[in-house]
Amino acid sequence: MSAVKLSDDFFKVPKLLPDLSNWIEYRDRLQWALDAHGLLPHLKGTVVVPKTVASAASTSTSASTQAPDAAELLLEKEYRTGQALVKQAIAATVPASIFSKIKGKEIASDVWNALVILGQERSKMVAIDL
Repeated sequence: MSAVKLSDDFFKVPKLLPDLSNWIEYRDRLQWALDAHGLLPHLKGTVVVPKTVASAASTSTSASTQAPDAAELLLEKEYRTGQALVKQAIAATVPASIFSKIKGKEIASDVWNALVILGQERSKMVAIDL
């Protein structure tokens, strides 16, 4: 099976409006777009964190001091790239006012969870108004 080259049009996600009135559409389209690119596990927080990243985040003195091999370094690079791509996909599609509320998170799933909370708060307010 040959690789399929996807155009930039394949990753069309509407911008999230400052009042979050299009939250449901934005949420669903972003998830579908990231899933199509194999990045949904980063958004959902289900991606396997490579040992090199996990041990660097750990403050335990029992962590191995052995240098990572080439395969581990490749896994770490793929993980970090996936994290960066998901965070950038979110950053590029939210207004500055919302970005300032979520930018302090380091892990893509934490950024997403912070955004989901904002979207759910908006949805509750709309339901109450109705």
